[in-house]
Amino acid sequence: MKNNHRQSTIEKRMTLIEIVVVLGIMAAVASVVLGSLVESAENERYDSNYQTMKSIRDAVCGTKEPDGISRFLSDMGRLPIVINTVDDGKILTELFSKEEVENYYSGNEENNGKWTNVEFSLSNCITFPTDSNLSFPDKFTDIPYYCGWRGPYINVLSTTFKDAWNNNWRVAESSDDTETGDIMNYIVSDGSNTTYNDDDDVEWHEKNQSLQMDYTTPSLVVNVMVRDDSGTTPIMRNASGTEDLSGYSGWTPDTSYSTSSAPIVEGGFLYKVKTIPSDSTTGTGKSGLATAKPTFLTSYKSLTVDNEIVWECIYPEPNHIKTVNVALFSPYVEKGETNILMTSLNQNSSSHHIFNLVTSSGTIEVKTADGNEHDPVNLVPGHRKLFAWSYYETTNSTDDTVYVNKFCSDVIDITLKPGSNHVTLYLVNELEEE
Repeated sequence: MKNNHRQSTIEKRMTLIEIVVVLGIMAAVASVVLGSLVESAENERYDSNYQTMKSIRDAVCGTKEPDGISRFLSDMGRLPIVINTVDDGKILTELFSKEEVENYYSGNEENNGKWTNVEFSLSNCITFPTDSNLSFPDKFTDIPYYCGWRGPYINVLSTTFKDAWNNNWRVAESSDDTETGDIMNYIVSDGSNTTYNDDDDVEWHEKNQSLQMDYTTPSLVVNVMVRDDSGTTPIMRNASGTEDLSGYSGWTPDTSYSTSSAPIVEGGFLYKVKTIPSDSTTGTGKSGLATAKPTFLTSYKSLTVDNEIVWECIYPEPNHIKTVNVALFSPYVEKGETNILMTSLNQNSSSHHIFNLVTSSGTIEVKTADGNEHDPVNLVPGHRKLFAWSYYETTNSTDDTVYVNKFCSDVIDITLKPGSNHVTLYLVNELEEE
C-alpha cells in the first residue's frame, strides 16, 4: 500500500512539472506569435501609410487622371502650399478643406481663391511699338479665364488629416529636410517614432517615408501660320529678295517681282513671271507693263497677261509677315490675388515661325496679365490659353514708318499635357489702328 501511494504521488508531481513546462512553452509561443502579430501590424501600417502618400501624390500630379493632368495643378497653376501651420492636422488642408482655403485667401476680395472667372485684356499685357497706333479688336477685352480652387482634391473623412501614426504630415523642399516647408515638393511622414530619422541603427518602421511630387514637365512647340485667299495655310515669309519692277533689267521666268519700290507696302502684291515670249527677255513690254500694273488681278493664283507676258499673283500681302509673337497664359493663385501669368516669345524671321515656348527645365519668365512684373514660375500641366500676333514694320514712299500685315489669332484653349505638346495657331484676325 505504501509503495502504491508513493508511486501515485510521483505521478502527480510529474504532472505538475509537465503543466509548468507546457505553460512555459505556451508563453514562449505566445510571445513569438504576439511579436509577429505586432510586427505584421506595424508592417501593414507602414505599407498603408506609403499607399496613402502615393494617393496624395497621384492627386497632386494627376497620375490617375485619363489625360495625366492634375486638377489641382490645372486649377491653381502651382504645387500645393501649407496654408495652416497653427492647428493640429492641418498641413494638407489646401487639398481638401474649402473652409480653410476661404480663410487663408480672405485677403483676395474678388474670389477668396475659389474657382471663378478671372477676366483679362490683351491690351494690358501686350505692348506694341511706341511709334505705332496698333490695337487689338474689342473682342480681346475681358477674356474669360476660369481658375482657382474647386476641391476637394483628396477624400478626407475628418477636418484633420494625419499619417498612420497620428502624426502631422510634413511638406518639404527635399527628401532630407527635417522641418516642414512651404511648398509641397515632397510629402514626408516621420514614421512610428514621430521624429525625422533615417539612420541605419533604427528600426525600419521608425525611418521616415518621403515621396516627391514628380509630375512630368510639359514642353510646348507652337507653329504659327496665316490663311491666304486660296484658303491654304502657307508658312509665313517676308518678301525679301524680290525684284523691283521699277528696276527692270529684263523679265526672267520663275522670278518674283514687287509692284513698288518697297517689297512690303500697304496695298502691294507680289507677282511671278510665269511665261514670256522669247523676245521679251531684253526689255520688250516694260513700258506697257508699267502702265498695266493697276489692272493686275490681285486674287491669289490669278493670271494676268500683259504684252504676251503671263504673270501670276503669288500671294497678297497677308503672307508678308516678319515679326511674330506667341503668348501663353496660365493661372497662379496666391494669397491676396489670383493672377493670370503670361510668357511670350518674339521672332523676326523669314523662315518657319516655330516657337519652342517652354524650356526643358520648365522654369519660365512671366509677367501678369495686368502688365506687372512677377517672379519666374515652373510651368505645370493644365488647361491654358494661347495667342499669337504679328505685323511687318517698313517704310512708305515718303520714308515714314508704317506697320502692315497686322494680324492675330484667336485666343484659343489648349490642354497642356505632361511631356511634349504641339499646337498650330492661325492668324485669322486683323489688328486695328487707333
